[in-house]
Amino acid sequence: ADFFVYGKTLKQADSLVRQLIGFKVNGPHTLFRDLHRWTLEYVPDDYPQIRGRLYLDLNLSFKKPKTASETRKLTSFLSRFGFAFYPPTADVLPAATLVATKLLALQNRQEGKDYYDLYQLLSKQSFSKTLVLAEAHKYSNSLFDFTKFNENLLDAVSDGVEKTSEKMLSSYDAFILKSSRPDWGALKKDLVRLIKTRIR
Repeated sequence: ADFFVYGKTLKQADSLVRQLIGFKVNGPHTLFRDLHRWTLEYVPDDYPQIRGRLYLDLNLSFKKPKTASETRKLTSFLSRFGFAFYPPTADVLPAATLVATKLLALQNRQEGKDYYDLYQLLSKQSFSKTLVLAEAHKYSNSLFDFTKFNENLLDAVSDGVEKTSEKMLSSYDAFILKSSRPDWGALKKDLVRLIKTRIR
């Protein structure tokens, strides 16, 4: 899981992570400069033979978002299997902003997690093209270190999606629940269609 944190020291971020109930927290381990990882181990009291492990990466170098956040309660895949999970609430960016930042990510890299995330966002609702491009322009050189904003962002991303190999995308299968792993070829075609039909 990836999250961004702004205005927090490593000690403060560590305190936030340790508020997660139901996990044994190990870390932080510095991956690169301000990028840190915590290992979260889930061992239910009733079923100690069942163990789960998550890696939580926090980048403490991000700047404060320019869009007002929304407070939502986090969910966990563990609840699907009947395990108790009591997550805290978290401030998240609006869906249109998330779509914009995922498009910006795909303008600069071809990682399966970005394809999967954008597909999930677009499969649930439609977005105003004007709003998404305005958000993308807002974050193009502030939240992440992206290149100059591309006025033809949607077309550029669609072209990149079509050219990315399924083999490269499948290298991210380890980060997706086995039951939810996609057919990357089909996902690519669907994602191109969704970019054209759900952002209008």
